[in-house]
Amino acid sequence: MNSFSSTNIVQAKRIRAIGLTVTSCVRSLNFYTKALDFELVSDITVAGKDYNELEALPGAKIRIVTLRLGDEIIELREYLDIHSQPIPNDSQSNDLWFQHLAIVVSDMDRAYAQVSSFPIQPISVAPQTIPPENQASGGVRSFKFKDPDGHDLELIWFPSDKGENKWHQNSVDAKRLVDRHRSRLFLGIDHSAIANIS
Repeated sequence: MNSFSSTNIVQAKRIRAIGLTVTSCVRSLNFYTKALDFELVSDITVAGKDYNELEALPGAKIRIVTLRLGDEIIELREYLDIHSQPIPNDSQSNDLWFQHLAIVVSDMDRAYAQVSSFPIQPISVAPQTIPPENQASGGVRSFKFKDPDGHDLELIWFPSDKGENKWHQNSVDAKRLVDRHRSRLFLGIDHSAIANIS
């Protein structure tokens, strides 16, 4: 039986950033900015009682690198004085630590070539196209891989009748993105999938 009353339930209206724990901010910063064209927003180190209580890790000293791609933000977090374990090699999408980011691209072939020139672990053999029989997603192209720390990532390209308007070159939102970033290959984060228990 749930001990929480309905007045204690808070629904999220917006996600400010997606956090990824990394073993080296230097390595991950290099990968995300060079392979995926993220832009550096800030690079700080935090410590102290308030932050330790928030993280439930007494004595933690954490380097947080904030990156932006389009309108979306990720935070790379390196725990400088705490030994941690890597993501297990046999992880599945229903494990509680699973997290997945789908990064929208304007040209799948070019994006795939760029990402493949970096040290990634492919999940997909090559970019895949969802068959037209799937009415919701037919024509969408994707390529799944792992970053240097083993986080699951996906490149995703939408045909003109799929995805949000901002991912299409002829939409007002896309023109704003293009004007801001001069015809970007990597446009932003479409979605994230995480495992959750309630």
